[in-house]
Amino acid sequence: MTPARKKKLRNLIRTLAAEELKKEQARKAEERKRILAERTGTKKNVEGLNEAELQHYCKDLFTRIMKLEGEKYDLEYQTARKDFEVGIYDLFSCLNSNGLNK
Repeated sequence: MTPARKKKLRNLIRTLAAEELKKEQARKAEERKRILAERTGTKKNVEGLNEAELQHYCKDLFTRIMKLEGEKYDLEYQTARKDFEVGIYDLFSCLNSNGLNK
């Protein structure tokens, strides 16, 4: 292959890779927007609601917040437990590698 042909192919591969990277970034951005919209829900206009509707809306928000806080607590607990287990495994591997367990 001639050097000019190699250079042309290299440039073609670079442009294709750049296009693919842009498509991937756009796909990730759309996915991020979709997930955020799914998690946050739609914003409701509370201006024209009467007292009963407002109370119902507040109760819905409260139950949603409680559910999310529960999920957050569970995830934090799982993360802390895994960090603790990793620390224990690291400690045992350090003891075993130094020959201190004999």
